[in-house]
Amino acid sequence: MNMPYYRIMTRNSGFTLIEVMATLILLGLVTALSVQRFMPVDSFSTESAGSLTGSLGSIQGAYNAYVSDKNQPPAFGSDNNALGDSSFVPVYLFIPRPPKGFDSGYGISGFVLGQRSDHSTPNNGVYICAKAAGLTATSVPYRAILKSAAALSANKFFYNYNCPATSSLASDPSSASDVFVTCWIVRN
Repeated sequence: MNMPYYRIMTRNSGFTLIEVMATLILLGLVTALSVQRFMPVDSFSTESAGSLTGSLGSIQGAYNAYVSDKNQPPAFGSDNNALGDSSFVPVYLFIPRPPKGFDSGYGISGFVLGQRSDHSTPNNGVYICAKAAGLTATSVPYRAILKSAAALSANKFFYNYNCPATSSLASDPSSASDVFVTCWIVRN
């Protein structure tokens, strides 16, 4: 019995589906790792600035909702941090994670929601603080602070050596070991 000519000449050549999939997965991993490694600091700082301003906004929004509902602010405890008030957290707010480069051990989960009344007007009021440590002029948190300052109101957002800051640093903050970011919700 003669087999058709085309049958004799055909040969299985090429790659199996598993080989193709394994190659694509490896290429994807290499690409993902190389893109992240060579991504400029500026894109990380933009991401951190967005995260910082978003976190400050969500804490402020939750605070305003609480005050609107209860006709009073949440309880500021002995540590002057309303994030410790269990009727406020997590009922009104799930505390956001601080952005990359910010101290997650500062305050409660990286933030302080405090009240200050011991300074003369206009520095009384309610504020949110976050802390960045070990800044350099090229570090992600330093650049994120500057981008957030540019994006937020100049009379509301400050960075300084203390919390709550009532004015921005006149000098370059990159030489400071710790810089505190203060976002005022209410300034009486």
